[in-house]
Amino acid sequence: MSVFPEDAALWPCLLCCSVVTLVGCGDAEPMPTWSDAARAREAAVGQVFESMRKDPAALDAFLRPFPKGADLHTHLSGAIHTEGLIALGAADGLCVKNNDYTAVAPPAMQACAAGTLPLTQATPGSDLYQAVLSAWSMDGFTTAALATRHNHFFATFGKFGAITGNVLHGADLVDDVVRRAAALGEVHIELLASFANGAAGTFADTMLDKNATWNDAFLLSARDTIVQAPAFQAALASSVTDLNMRDAEVRRRWRCDSVEHDPACDVTVRYVLQSSRTRTREYVLGQFVFAYELAQMDPRAVGINIVQTEEDMNSLTYYDQEMTALRVLGQHNRTTAGRKPVHISLHAGELIPAILPMTPEGQKDIQYHIRHAVEIAGAERIGHGVDVLMENEGGGKDPMMLLSEMADKGVAVELCLTSNQQLLGVEGTAHPALAYAQAGVPYVVSTDDEGVLRTDMVREYARAAQVQGMSYAQLKASARYSVEHSFLAGSSLWKDPRAFAPVGECQDSDPTVPDSISSSCAGYLMLNERAAQQWALEKRLAAFEVKRAAGG
Repeated sequence: MSVFPEDAALWPCLLCCSVVTLVGCGDAEPMPTWSDAARAREAAVGQVFESMRKDPAALDAFLRPFPKGADLHTHLSGAIHTEGLIALGAADGLCVKNNDYTAVAPPAMQACAAGTLPLTQATPGSDLYQAVLSAWSMDGFTTAALATRHNHFFATFGKFGAITGNVLHGADLVDDVVRRAAALGEVHIELLASFANGAAGTFADTMLDKNATWNDAFLLSARDTIVQAPAFQAALASSVTDLNMRDAEVRRRWRCDSVEHDPACDVTVRYVLQSSRTRTREYVLGQFVFAYELAQMDPRAVGINIVQTEEDMNSLTYYDQEMTALRVLGQHNRTTAGRKPVHISLHAGELIPAILPMTPEGQKDIQYHIRHAVEIAGAERIGHGVDVLMENEGGGKDPMMLLSEMADKGVAVELCLTSNQQLLGVEGTAHPALAYAQAGVPYVVSTDDEGVLRTDMVREYARAAQVQGMSYAQLKASARYSVEHSFLAGSSLWKDPRAFAPVGECQDSDPTVPDSISSSCAGYLMLNERAAQQWALEKRLAAFEVKRAAGG
């Protein structure tokens, strides 16, 4: 697995294994490509796609081998298959509570306590197995009332937390998720994870002044206090150890040092550190600082996000203060010599009126969260962004101007379509997916929590096509945007990421022609990890289109 940027031994695999042609988003005229033949082939494949759009089985057969680029919004704890979680919990000797099926450890050296059952009794096909499966996922809840679906989803994570929170299962989680990503045509994945940032959050919550005004001076001083704490440094060290252990184990499982290695080895994996915004602002600040510092120690940690319910009272109360903290920490990181870049992708705009207090004051947060994530925190990607067309900030600002600002700044939106339908009841014409595309905002189809939601990238692309009405060109643009707006290191393959026009070093290297790569392009890809994975995607796209255009 290409988890280490310096893992040069695997780069030849990236340079020879993938592919395609280039067009922009929407139904606009095709953008520049490497060849007229490639443009014609893409149009032909687009016609094949249209003939299958209304046939679920045919569309699935079309999309399953379609190269999907990167999944940029996926929570590691929610991505593993629920069936796999049950097996891991049973192997650990865990028990489940009779009332809500939360996994718990039995008393030391004893059988399961009263009111609990051994998870080993949850064998496939049994009533207990189905009960646990439903308690730990959306299985059986997809047609329930919206409030029930919403609350059930967020409750699942605590029910299987004894498994996903076990550091010994880190490799098991990554193994499950990345193998699936490779099988479904992804070249890169960014996993939302926590590692030991809870210790940093707890320390900050204990030590910082709860009555302080959060201005630049206080936040920088608080950062120094957090970083200097021995407990904080120990948390960082344990997280690096955890990363090393899980990566060594999955590389062993995937035989990454062998010529006949598993395809998962060619998927680059990075981590975005998630902060729990339902906690106190001090706790969240500690986790922000943790993310910045872990990224200085380990190149696999590349970014920051905030997670959990956006409508939680703490989430709403401290929102702008946390955006300010990200601004201050980001400015400090950029202006301090020798520090590595840390990227920001924020859950924002995952609100609907029904889940907020039905008062003017209670509804105001729906009017500015995305805007403040972009303008204050400097977010490079927005997760969900469902309420963007309601973002008028008290009636004083036009939502279309926000879309234009995102397009101009290259701020991408992560489209989590199944999640939005299940948890917010928003889909079809009520969803802003096409508004983003039409405004020129880069959009990337993502899974969110494929294990809990019982989905995957094939289903997400199918939903984009069938429910949101996206064309083949738009789906292809999403795959390209996903690697372009990843947090991989290095420069892009595209000199113009909107037109998908290649940089000068690679403009004479056609990914549709085997072994056509020039020495200048090969050298450029060796130096730029992001460009290398984009080239890998282009080769795969080209191979897919050649086969589909020929009737395969």
